[in-house]
Amino acid sequence: MAFSIEPPGAIKAWIEDCSNHHEICQRREPFPLPHRVVDVGHREVCLYDTKGGEAQPYAALSHRWHDSKPLQTTKERLSHHQRRLVWGELPIAFQEAIELTRALGIRYLWIDSLCIQQDDTREWMI
Repeated sequence: MAFSIEPPGAIKAWIEDCSNHHEICQRREPFPLPHRVVDVGHREVCLYDTKGGEAQPYAALSHRWHDSKPLQTTKERLSHHQRRLVWGELPIAFQEAIELTRALGIRYLWIDSLCIQQDDTREWMI
């Protein structure tokens, strides 16, 4: 996979610089994981429902939906996504975010359209 912005080594250096030189970034303990994340730590990626209180490093993808609808988790698709996210169904931006997260040595990734059930208003409150 070719990264179009910066190679992972440069990004790791930026993270290290932030962690060492910015007071707000010097937090040594990871923040608690969100309610649901994408687990990229295996060959097959899937959604992982956290147990609450788990603190691990994670990345987050912020993306604009525009008029298109990216792959989404709904009540109907939740159990399928918890077993496996089909690589070919993921938008390129999601695939690249997964590859970059792995290259950075981070196991979890938060993507709003996947990690929040889009048809469950309670989940928007969590």
